[in-house]
Amino acid sequence: MGGRTAPGVLGVTSAGVILAGAAGLVLLLAAHEAIHGACFVLFGHRPRFRFRGGMLFVEVGYGLLARDEYLVVLLTPLVLLTGAGLVALAWGPPLLAPLVASLLIINAVGAAGDLVAAGLLLRVPRRALLQQTPGGLCVYHYDGQRRPL
Repeated sequence: MGGRTAPGVLGVTSAGVILAGAAGLVLLLAAHEAIHGACFVLFGHRPRFRFRGGMLFVEVGYGLLARDEYLVVLLTPLVLLTGAGLVALAWGPPLLAPLVASLLIINAVGAAGDLVAAGLLLRVPRRALLQQTPGGLCVYHYDGQRRPL
């Protein structure tokens, strides 16, 4: 065949599938972090996108967010992208179903850290404020008690 890949089902080659998968993965990761960023903007912050240690992520510096706002920031990408993927599975071309299903699984696995953080935040009082720091998330809460310094 002179170095060319033979067309597969419906003219789709294995190289085409690999390229579609790689493009889908890059778009999924970008969309996930962009949704986090949009949520931060919704709550009045200026997000910064970073790539470090092989991971893309978004941060807002030292801005404060209410606990429930941070929960929205954490969970929205999983909810929106899962919903979009399910719609694509239900009404999209059947040829793309394996790719879409794979991306749904990757998104769910990738959101595991968001889900763990959300679970931990549910233990934090609702009126608490949260701040991203280089060392992690800092929680500020006033419980109404006066204490000497």
